[in-house]
Amino acid sequence: MKKIVLIVILTAGLFFFMGCGEDRDAAADQSPEGEYSDGVYTGTGEGFYGDIVVTVTVEGGAITSVIVDEHEETDDIAEPAFEALATQVIANQGTEGVDVETGATGSSEGFIEAVENALEDAQ
Repeated sequence: MKKIVLIVILTAGLFFFMGCGEDRDAAADQSPEGEYSDGVYTGTGEGFYGDIVVTVTVEGGAITSVIVDEHEETDDIAEPAFEALATQVIANQGTEGVDVETGATGSSEGFIEAVENALEDAQ
């Protein structure tokens, strides 16, 4: 009887430890979050007064710059918002978690949309 109990305990322990191992095939198939194909990508989004066109540069799989090429927004409101948003996009390596700028909501939303459209081509 003691042998049977011992065998059951050892077998249960074996299955437990097998389940705790890393699935190497699944881990190998996953690419790191925020990794993009290197290149220069352009995207367009709808701002408060018209289209916003951005260029996103990816180097080494990471977003390294976001530049607004064209916009119809009010310069003294939109320009500071675009700079702050570009900094957030680079820090977050994407638009997830990027907050719109107070007082420039429409411009911010258009900028974010433009970046997302550009990054679609980078994935």
